[in-house]
Amino acid sequence: MTEHAPWSRRAYIAPVSLNGKLYVFGGGNYSPNAAFHNDVWSSRDGREWILETDHAEWAARIWFTSAVYRDHFWIMGGWSNIPGDKPRNGGNYGDTWYSKDGKTWKEYKTDNVWGQRHEHSSYVFQDKLWVATGMTPPLNNEIWSLELPKDWTGE
Repeated sequence: MTEHAPWSRRAYIAPVSLNGKLYVFGGGNYSPNAAFHNDVWSSRDGREWILETDHAEWAARIWFTSAVYRDHFWIMGGWSNIPGDKPRNGGNYGDTWYSKDGKTWKEYKTDNVWGQRHEHSSYVFQDKLWVATGMTPPLNNEIWSLELPKDWTGE
């Protein structure tokens, strides 16, 4: 028996786990018919899924990354070719979003920020959130880190 996820067919999702649940963010396809999503799904067992939100505050995208840092979800960068969407470098995003529950998102803004990109990597190491490499274009080899203050709560 083949089981299917309840969301539409897509690639380039960004999954993470937090507090005993698996979460899936966005994704989509760019060919043959472009489709980009910014929905959030969760599951405790990988079989039964709950739609946390069908339209998160961050724009629909593919080739982005996600991570869990300081008990929050983080969405970074990515790409789309949605006409009329926010200004981007060749379809790239350079934004960073965070959420405690996957339903409500806030954009994280700072004066010192990494450049717009897609197909990058993100990870948490030594209490920092890292963004590495990616396609801007061209490919780059930059590595950026974010270290939140010890008393940061996300509020």
